[in-house]
Amino acid sequence: MGARSRHETGWRRAKPRFPSALIFWSVLAMALDIGVARLTYGAVLPGLSRDLHLSFTSAGVLSAVNLAGYLIGTLMAPRLGTVLGMPRLAFAGHLVVAVGAALTGLAIEPIGLGVGRVLMGLGAGVGLVALFVMVFAATASHARPLVSTVIWSGIGLALVLTGILLPHALGVGEWRYAFLLAAAVGVAISAGLWRAAGSGGTVSSQSNVVAGDVVAGGGTLRWAPLFAAYFMFGVAYIAYSTFAGARLASSGAPIAIIAMSWVVLGAATIAGCALTALVLSSIVIRKLALGGALLCGAVGALLVGFQGTFYPLLASVFVGLGLASTPAIVTAYVRQRTDDAAYARLFSLATASLGVGQLLGPVLGGVLADRYGSSAITIFAATCYAVGTVFALVDAATDRRAVRS
Repeated sequence: MGARSRHETGWRRAKPRFPSALIFWSVLAMALDIGVARLTYGAVLPGLSRDLHLSFTSAGVLSAVNLAGYLIGTLMAPRLGTVLGMPRLAFAGHLVVAVGAALTGLAIEPIGLGVGRVLMGLGAGVGLVALFVMVFAATASHARPLVSTVIWSGIGLALVLTGILLPHALGVGEWRYAFLLAAAVGVAISAGLWRAAGSGGTVSSQSNVVAGDVVAGGGTLRWAPLFAAYFMFGVAYIAYSTFAGARLASSGAPIAIIAMSWVVLGAATIAGCALTALVLSSIVIRKLALGGALLCGAVGALLVGFQGTFYPLLASVFVGLGLASTPAIVTAYVRQRTDDAAYARLFSLATASLGVGQLLGPVLGGVLADRYGSSAITIFAATCYAVGTVFALVDAATDRRAVRS
């Protein structure tokens, strides 16, 4: 084997069974790619909308363009991974996220903000697929569910920090500092992922499964309910989180309650990931994990519609329990049901189903809020969560039959 080939495959052959450095940078990447890009955006939306004169619909569209970029990125990732290698793809993707965050923080009009948010989504889409392929390739199979939940808990970390800093981010122009700081963090994450991956050489995703293979040989029955549940989750959670801060502000909630609701949401998200790790380790109940996570979201979305300072905090607990645990569960399900060759492609398709839902959620939520008031968003989100719960239960039954056959 030549020197170049040894360089390219070095990180995979020398893989540890629990790659702590790679997991650390992946947690931070998740905090930036999902936590800051989507959820911090919702938290600072009252100040951002005031400064850039945005309606609910406009704010929803600007959330959707980020998610459109993410959808495109996830679909491109497997092909790009075969050309660039996953370490290079993770590195480049997070540099694009950093550039997008900087443009977002410097935007003086909605078009500039939209460009920045598209880039953040595009970089996150390719970057997250790449880092999950890298992490799972470097992790012992029995530890993969735990590692998945640890990485997704990065969303909770971002939410806790958002809530703590929120009182200082709602003044005129103050929201910009959050995204400029995110740009610097993105550069650091790129460097950290490159270093943690070892040589950073070209490594193929080893995914030669085409989309048609997913629906061949009875595959539709096995995968369609899972993808449908993930789609409904995407619609529900992004509709809820994009406008949660704006809804509380419009109802007259004090800034202390608004900030505390984001802290509680983050803490509950981390707790949900910890609980998910325990649930996924149980053969008996792990098939019902997705339904339980989505049901938590449905309850939380309904609770936020009640008046009083207690209900927004209680809603944050329920929504948080299912927020990061849902993608962690789906990630684990896809990994458990596929081999190494199929994983990258099927993870990309699962993420694409989430991405389509996320693309629709903020736009529909914004239109409903402008037409019927912000309370319509909570009903819309709760309904989508409930439909997703039904699909999750169908997926559990379908997978049980597939395993027996």
